[in-house]
Amino acid sequence: MKWSAPALVLLSVVGHDLPRSRLTFRMVSAGASHTCGVAAGGVAYCWGDNTAGELGTGDGRSHMRPVAVTGHLTFASLSAGDGFTCGITDSGVAYCWGRNPYGQLGSRTPQRSETPLPVTAAGLVFLQVSVGRGHACGIGADHAAYCWGSNEDGPLGTGDTARSTRPLPVAGQLSFDSLSAGWSHTCAVTREGAAYCWGSNAAGQLGNGTTVASRVPVAVAHVHDFVSVSAGARHTCGLTARGLVYCWGDDFDNQLLMRSGVGTSVPLDTRIGRRFLAVTAGAFHTCALTRESIYRLTC
Repeated sequence: MKWSAPALVLLSVVGHDLPRSRLTFRMVSAGASHTCGVAAGGVAYCWGDNTAGELGTGDGRSHMRPVAVTGHLTFASLSAGDGFTCGITDSGVAYCWGRNPYGQLGSRTPQRSETPLPVTAAGLVFLQVSVGRGHACGIGADHAAYCWGSNEDGPLGTGDTARSTRPLPVAGQLSFDSLSAGWSHTCAVTREGAAYCWGSNAAGQLGNGTTVASRVPVAVAHVHDFVSVSAGARHTCGLTARGLVYCWGDDFDNQLLMRSGVGTSVPLDTRIGRRFLAVTAGAFHTCALTRESIYRLTC
């Protein structure tokens, strides 16, 4: 549910606190109404709406230009969602900030926090974190998936629908290399290249050939050489080792490039005739990156 391309692109923008200089980002992530990035040196900057404190600036004001996240933390990566943001420090500690009605900050704090708070993880070291609409998930150093926050449709993958204010292990004892949290579903790729999804499935966004929600990971059908997946609102796209993009779920806004508006509950090759380096699913659109440029599937 974001644009995030670490080590693939460099983005330079004028910083709010550095009016005559430019910030070069090593990765960026776009949420519902704000954007955050990790600049050279690991400093996190955010800009956009700050109604819920999702910029992490501590001042309660929205910003049109990048402003440094408070706390003097050094981040390896971050992920912006719907009114909240989470990031991982160089040492693997997860922090979150913004709105918190479902416990998506991973701590027993009031409704929101305008500054980064450590996720209550009992010493758990994270390799990756991804946030969605009301939940967040991460991959630990043991390559197991952990999720917290809203769980109405089962996006935490714990086998029930109870929300959690702390990371809980995803059922199935699977080992993952990458993960993506969507609106109300989550998808991940195992170390062998198989994709699994769990949570809401009304549009077939779990990719298992059904439209039945699942509270535990279910295998995505047919394709077995994924290197990454990206979950949107009601659709999911994945990138294979061959550079092909497959998508599944809702196609009402042509986010699958099927031009039918019908959608699919199993992965379909977009058949664009190009090889891609990365793909990301927004709420209702999809973008992919080639070596030459960003290819707009439905941007």
